[in-house]
Amino acid sequence: MSNILVCPNLYNGSALTEVTRELIKTINENKLDIKIIKFKGPMTTLKTGCLDDPDIFFDHSIKTIEELKKIVKKSDKILFVDSFQLGIGLLHYYTENKNIDVKYGGLFHGASFVKNDFFSKVKWVRNFEYGMLDLMDKVYTASNYAASFFNKRFKHKIKVIPFGFNANNFTPNLDSNKKEFDVILPFRWSWDRDPIFFKRLIERMPEIIFAIPGFGENENDPKLREIYQKIISKRNVINLGIKTGEEHYKNLKKSKVVVCAGDTFGYGFREAMACGCIPVLYNGSCYPEFIDKKYLFNNIEEAEKLIKDFLNNYPKDYIKPNSFSSLKILEDFYYER
Repeated sequence: MSNILVCPNLYNGSALTEVTRELIKTINENKLDIKIIKFKGPMTTLKTGCLDDPDIFFDHSIKTIEELKKIVKKSDKILFVDSFQLGIGLLHYYTENKNIDVKYGGLFHGASFVKNDFFSKVKWVRNFEYGMLDLMDKVYTASNYAASFFNKRFKHKIKVIPFGFNANNFTPNLDSNKKEFDVILPFRWSWDRDPIFFKRLIERMPEIIFAIPGFGENENDPKLREIYQKIISKRNVINLGIKTGEEHYKNLKKSKVVVCAGDTFGYGFREAMACGCIPVLYNGSCYPEFIDKKYLFNNIEEAEKLIKDFLNNYPKDYIKPNSFSSLKILEDFYYER
């Protein structure tokens, strides 16, 4: 029997990449007997917020399934860092017909059935997603909000455990004199982040300096691009472009406040907090699961008030985000503790 961790298609600066690194780091630090199947392709920069290089994704998927076919044995436990693993059907066909009993698990990062997800408009993928979930014995998701979107037939497989995040990997900047922005938006432009809300907020607060991310060069949604173009035309807006890794963290450290209006898993706002931002978060999505109500807003008026109060008193209201260990998922799946 072997324990196997399968790394997904990775991009520089993506939350999935950071989750993967935390899992590998935890395995190595705790000297766990888990074989790691690493990413097979080159690391490129994420441009659209999803699997935007089909060649890399396809090649990595095929090579991963081929490697698993060679090493899989009876009673193996295979955990996919991304449950969106199209090759699992082929692998299951092989193990089923070879009478090799295998336990499958996966970390859930999104799907077409999640409101405003990247794939929510791609209808054909739904049956593939359900097929993959049918074959999984356990599916881990980072929030109860994300778990709420699952069809009831999968509910018994779902386990909510926040994905690994270590706030101590960051050094927060709490010096007001070294801040260049008032408010930063930490996410890519997409409908699940409520761009219309941000447009209204920026227009209502012309005295506040907003730093916003660049628009994905492969993004082809004309309505989303129109909103973005109107926003960057404002005099109180700084267009940061598309930044990843350390460049992204440097920008987070330059801002006093981070504002988020929608998120399924809660990774981006934690990074911003760890860099020294005070959170102003919508009282919905996954946020109430992770943050005190002091930092939550129900409407745009409340968001404005929180921003002004936190800016005037910075860094008085700063709090360090909670850390979450990857060990909980690894122990639950491989060792069932």
